[in-house]
Amino acid sequence: MGIKLDLSKINHAQVNTQSQSHDVAPLERFAPPTHLAGESGSNRADISRCKIDARNDYESILAWLSLWDEGTPTHRAYRKEAERFLLWSIMEKQKSMSSLTTPDCAEYRRFLADPLPTDRWIGKPAQRWSKDWRPFKGPLKPSSIRQAEVILSALCEWLVGQRYLDSNPFSGLSTQSFGRRNNGADRSFSPTLWEFVQGYAKKNASNEVLTDSQMSAYRRIVFVLTFAYHTGLRLHEMVKASTGDLRQVSSSNEDQWWLDVIGKGKKHREVPIHSDVLEAINSHLRERGLRAVGFTSQDTPIIGKLRGEAKESMTASALYQMLKGFFKEAAEEVSKENPVLAERLSKASTHWLRHTHGSHAVANGVPLAIVRDNLGHSNLATTSIYVHADRDERYKAMLDMGKSK
Repeated sequence: MGIKLDLSKINHAQVNTQSQSHDVAPLERFAPPTHLAGESGSNRADISRCKIDARNDYESILAWLSLWDEGTPTHRAYRKEAERFLLWSIMEKQKSMSSLTTPDCAEYRRFLADPLPTDRWIGKPAQRWSKDWRPFKGPLKPSSIRQAEVILSALCEWLVGQRYLDSNPFSGLSTQSFGRRNNGADRSFSPTLWEFVQGYAKKNASNEVLTDSQMSAYRRIVFVLTFAYHTGLRLHEMVKASTGDLRQVSSSNEDQWWLDVIGKGKKHREVPIHSDVLEAINSHLRERGLRAVGFTSQDTPIIGKLRGEAKESMTASALYQMLKGFFKEAAEEVSKENPVLAERLSKASTHWLRHTHGSHAVANGVPLAIVRDNLGHSNLATTSIYVHADRDERYKAMLDMGKSK
């Protein structure tokens, strides 16, 4: 009997829920042979000591994915990697996931670089309910392979901790150098570019040539840029933030404002809110016809919808598209004077604001541990991508050498 778990929200009106596939298919439609479901995998720990309610590999993945909210980028990314790994183990290795060994994981690494047979694994983008859906768009780049390994190792490590697996097969995998670039530096705004982006938004926010509606839209962008830059919040954290998450705390020096945030893995953290940011929040609330923090209902979203009811929150997709469109517009504005700068700006996204927060904070001498806590990173290694003092020193040294000639 096939095992079916709904690991994602799908369009049930377009899916025949009774139609399951024994070939490569999304998890919600995949029906593996019973002997490969993982109920008796060779790497299973003592079932009597398992701390999660999972009889097989599918249910163990479901338990792991439940740690993240559905619809978030993290949930989708983790589901994608677990799904690919599970399908490969059954379709190509004829093993349950809980029977895979370290050599199997090394083979999976090679498979990601060249998914064969292509007609089974590679296809054009398609909806998950479509018969044309495939797990891959093509071979993965080295950096994407490394990301897949990190995610899958985290999955297996968690299952070991829950006493579902006996060992993590990825822990014995040889380390490869994938030439990872410093994304914290490469995907952030330099001080000069950040000044231009802010200036362009502020100029249009008061440009009387534009309509009132257009100027209002730019004022919203000015606020979002300010809020994102000073808090370093992730996209989904920004749209979920409400006025009720703001707390005033008394201290020996002055009253402080903090924002309560539920981040990745449903971890709670507190983010300090500068008085200027609080004023920007109140100004944005007034722009929407609402009262200031403390006088409006606690469920009022800090970032409101673009249209419609002022107390409704903006979706993550709408906020992403709004900022993406603004960055492209700003890029066109500067393209004639500086095409290189325009090309860089056209690639910017909401996550660049988070990277900019981290990079600028470290550059201004904020201790790495404080930046880590504000951003909600689990360890300093992640936060260290924002430290690029060595590269700055190398660049300055070479410029100084050139001046000395």
